[in-house]
Amino acid sequence: MVIDSEKTDDQGWASVPEAIKLSDGRVRLYYVSRACGRGCIVSAISNDGLNFTKEETKIYDYVDPSITQLSDGRFFLITANFTQQGGTELYSFISNDGIHFDNANPQSVIIESVADPSIVKVDDKTYRIYYWEIPDSSPVIYSITGAIAGQ
Repeated sequence: MVIDSEKTDDQGWASVPEAIKLSDGRVRLYYVSRACGRGCIVSAISNDGLNFTKEETKIYDYVDPSITQLSDGRFFLITANFTQQGGTELYSFISNDGIHFDNANPQSVIIESVADPSIVKVDDKTYRIYYWEIPDSSPVIYSITGAIAGQ
């Protein structure tokens, strides 16, 4: 499988892939693109996990996607956002279909210089987010654990 960013609207940039297998067997791939400016998260869908078609997803100014599906079927996305001071912060988004996210209403998760989030479902109501703190004097991975409101 190849997403050739030189042959798509990704403008020579496709990185930090995050895949999720959907209940119907398809694979949705989220990745960072330059299709919408400095950096954004886009998605592509595949029936076989090899041949992908781009979707409508465009989450502007966010990078490093990590996603899981909630027990109610909605999708929970954690991303990093570049601050004006040059750092990054982690934010979360909820989507009913995994394609359309409320760009105007991200929820703050961690307000400090952090990046590269990864989320795992601990149980039906609890999730853990692993992340890296920037700059870190030693390479350490941190985590936070919590519940999602309304879940």
